[in-house]
Amino acid sequence: ASQPRPSSSSAAIVRQAQAPKQELVVIDAPNVAMRHGLNKKFSCRGIALAMDYYRAAGHRVVGFLPDYYLS
Repeated sequence: ASQPRPSSSSAAIVRQAQAPKQELVVIDAPNVAMRHGLNKKFSCRGIALAMDYYRAAGHRVVGFLPDYYLS
């Protein structure tokens, strides 16, 4: 006998379980920027490089920058 076909909601649960898990990467932007700038200058490019690296690896990325860096 044939098995019953899964409902659309149970099929969605199966697809979700099989999808690769995206980890959340949190970047301490000021420290990354200063290390990329060799502790002499704030390097925005360093932050962009770090974020691009983890995004390319399939992760979700958030960078934290305190508001006093913006003024």
